[in-house]
Amino acid sequence: MKQRTPRRPNAGVVALMCIAVVATLVVPAATASNDGPGNLAGVDHDYSDTPANTWGVSDLGPASTNFQYDSLVFAIAQIGNTLYVGGRFQNVTDGNTEISRPYLAAFNATTGNYISSFQPNIDFSVYALAASPDGTRLFVGGEFTNAGAANTTGFAALNPATGAADTSFGLEVTREWSNNDPRIHALDVVGDWLYVGGNFSHLNGANGSRVQTSRLGRVSASTGIVDTGWRPNLSGGTVWAVDATPDGNRVYAGGTFLLAGGQQSQAFAVLDTASGALIPGLDTSFGTTNFPIGSGYIFVATIAAVGDNVWVGGQNHKLVLAEQSNLNVLRRYQTNNFGSADGRGGDYQAIAVAGDVIFAGCHCWGRMRELGTNPQYQVEVDSVQAFDATTGDHLAWYEPAMRGADGAWALHVAADNCLWIGSDIYRSGGQDALGLVRHCPTGGPGGGDTEAPTSISNLSGTWEAPAVALSWDPATDNVGVTSYEISRDGNVIGSSLTSGFTDTSAPTDTTVTYNVRARDAAGNWGPTTSIDVVTDIVNGFACVVADNGDGSVTIAWNDLGANGYDLSHDGEPARWVRATSYRDFSPGDDYTITAWGNGVGGTTTSCTNPGGGGGNGFVCTVTPNGDGTVTVTWPDIGANGYDFSHDGEPARWVTTNSFLDTTPGNTYTITAWGNGVSGTTTTCQQ
Repeated sequence: MKQRTPRRPNAGVVALMCIAVVATLVVPAATASNDGPGNLAGVDHDYSDTPANTWGVSDLGPASTNFQYDSLVFAIAQIGNTLYVGGRFQNVTDGNTEISRPYLAAFNATTGNYISSFQPNIDFSVYALAASPDGTRLFVGGEFTNAGAANTTGFAALNPATGAADTSFGLEVTREWSNNDPRIHALDVVGDWLYVGGNFSHLNGANGSRVQTSRLGRVSASTGIVDTGWRPNLSGGTVWAVDATPDGNRVYAGGTFLLAGGQQSQAFAVLDTASGALIPGLDTSFGTTNFPIGSGYIFVATIAAVGDNVWVGGQNHKLVLAEQSNLNVLRRYQTNNFGSADGRGGDYQAIAVAGDVIFAGCHCWGRMRELGTNPQYQVEVDSVQAFDATTGDHLAWYEPAMRGADGAWALHVAADNCLWIGSDIYRSGGQDALGLVRHCPTGGPGGGDTEAPTSISNLSGTWEAPAVALSWDPATDNVGVTSYEISRDGNVIGSSLTSGFTDTSAPTDTTVTYNVRARDAAGNWGPTTSIDVVTDIVNGFACVVADNGDGSVTIAWNDLGANGYDLSHDGEPARWVRATSYRDFSPGDDYTITAWGNGVGGTTTSCTNPGGGGGNGFVCTVTPNGDGTVTVTWPDIGANGYDFSHDGEPARWVTTNSFLDTTPGNTYTITAWGNGVSGTTTTCQQ
């Protein structure tokens, strides 16, 4: 990369940009792009800042009333070899021809070419993207009101091949008690959980699951069933960033909110993965400044947990590296303040992780300095920088020369270690750029590595209805295997970073052929290994019981194509169910499902509740408000309403799942009525 001299922006432009940021209190999130299979080490590399893609995006769509940033791209995600790009753009372009493809488009991750077969129907800005664990759905969040189907305001699950809305996922996001539509700014998939962040009040999921959870909640990424027991309830702003740790210990949230579960946690919260409660004893103010509480100036826009540390970027032009265990700050970087003679600084708004390297993006076009430990360190920056993810050292081998205004809002490292930048960048490496810039290692993708991985070994497949579980011994590579591609009957159905994969959509009563091959960081593919798995109907008909964490369980079984199913537990009368799952608010021990009609009548299976026993089906909680009143809350189990009473007094009819009691009692009783849960009762004491 060429040496550059500092640029001094026009003073009027600096003043205008300062005004825009002060006036803008809600912006779309750019969360860590941890799903990229790229794998780098924090040693010397040689990257080109000449764009390696000819296709990009153009023409800003209408401005939102909630923010004023003019980036064309705000989100990037990848499924297989397809790169999905979301934002405010109206067209895709190769610099000569423009094709109408507003707000969301697909590109080939290797060639960068536009993929015209992906045709979503979205009517406004896209801020967040994520892939389902099996790669069969693309989750989309934003400020749109329609994504091609009913109940797709702010959130939609799409078919990743066509872009059509996948209504079978069944998640609807709502913002009740407000005249404004819900907005989704952050999505993160870890394990089978899809974390959803933004500005909303309720998540309405599959099988009637529903929860009131302000601004942040989670659902099963495979079934769409809402976790009704996970309710962080952030208030006073918007969630922009979510990052759940792979080890399942905690969930990080960032944004403009003030409280988490009623406790002060301004702009940054560390939440328990099991309960959603704020983890006590952590000082979360390290990324903020001394602006008054509630001023709206404090925000966190991007978060990435890597190993034992966590990176946090946002307001006051800062990027902070801290220890996860205690949030002890290890390193702090800051771009220039507005009006600096060395160029214009800006807030950090995107992070991408690739092995031991993180790339961080900001709307900064001047110099970056380190605070505290190395205050004399300064380097010229153009929106995106690289750091050693563990030590926090700035890595000078990536120093692009770019031009733009609002800078990088989305970063993604693909399997070939090429860095994709979504932004308003119009110039890079001396060439024109089109809002979507791809920087690659010199010498070809992956730095010239041409040696392919070996084949995998000991591939096995087990039919455990309603899924096929695959496992294998890892392949080897001269540099390192980064991912595995899984195909079923010749069609790619997903990828895995480990030596295992579960296919939850396998066809029944047939023989299925699976192919698995390894890929390295340079994009080299290893040989394919195949296995046939028999998915026999009679022997494969089985059910599973999953605890929802709110006193209810969900029973699911593979689809035999029956007209319906009789479901019963513990010898009770059977319920007639047309779907292939049922949420039971009065759980039993042993379940029996019998299929009827369509040639499979009488086929029966059974399963056991691993938790055992039954119970009242839901629980209530009494919380003192500090003013002589209490708030009684309970999970929303889908009833038409509830009888609410305390200490034997006459019951009140309540249509919500909470009640503010101004004359508190000692023992509360809540009884659900209607919608299949009549008579379900719980009690709680103050």
